[in-house]
Amino acid sequence: HPHSGPLSPRAQQQLPANSDRLLIDNFESGVGPTSLGRIFPVLGWYVLSDSLYYYWNVKKAKWTRGISGVIGNSPIYYDSVPDGPTGKAFFYSTILDTVSYVANALIGISLGPLSPGGVDLSTMNGFSLRASGKGTIGIRFESAGLDSASSMLYHYAYPLKLSNDMQKYTFPVDSLRIMGPGEPPLYVTPSRYPWKNESKKVLRIEFEFSPSKNTRGDSLYFVLDDFYLEGVAVGSLLSGGEN
Repeated sequence: HPHSGPLSPRAQQQLPANSDRLLIDNFESGVGPTSLGRIFPVLGWYVLSDSLYYYWNVKKAKWTRGISGVIGNSPIYYDSVPDGPTGKAFFYSTILDTVSYVANALIGISLGPLSPGGVDLSTMNGFSLRASGKGTIGIRFESAGLDSASSMLYHYAYPLKLSNDMQKYTFPVDSLRIMGPGEPPLYVTPSRYPWKNESKKVLRIEFEFSPSKNTRGDSLYFVLDDFYLEGVAVGSLLSGGEN
């Protein structure tokens, strides 16, 4: 069947074939160091929910439990799973707390170790990934400007409704919208915080299950593989946040 996301015809256009492609991770080493992490050892994935937090400890080369302010009971499970006859993918699942007002569960990668003020992704013309699962995952790019404006609640993001079949999705950058737990406040608008500015200071990239897009109490899961940023060169990560 055709590999396409739930996008408008305009959004389904293919990205330029000759663009730079930055492989963030293909998870072939299992759950642990990222592909990018082999170039920049300071980088690593993390998983967290309203009750739990684990991060890839670079020095110990293993997943480590971090400190989390327990304000909910959403469990998280993560693992390396087979993808095809020889490949691997990243898997995580959760059941969102039916009571906690801050219920959420996500996986992400922090870009802060490369540049505390954020990394410059302004050349990015889109992103692509292979994914399957159950529920709606929010793919979000957390920026320094929106963080300070909305207390880390609103980000440029795209909600992807997952399906049981592993599919390849390609999203042009103009499919991103400012999204959060509800309607953004009036002062958080694309005209005030345009992507062309926010993309110069991206702090982290996250894949989140939130109650605003999912049903609490449902079993939700997400399988991720081959995550690329289109139009981004490795060198841009070294000079992030300075423009």
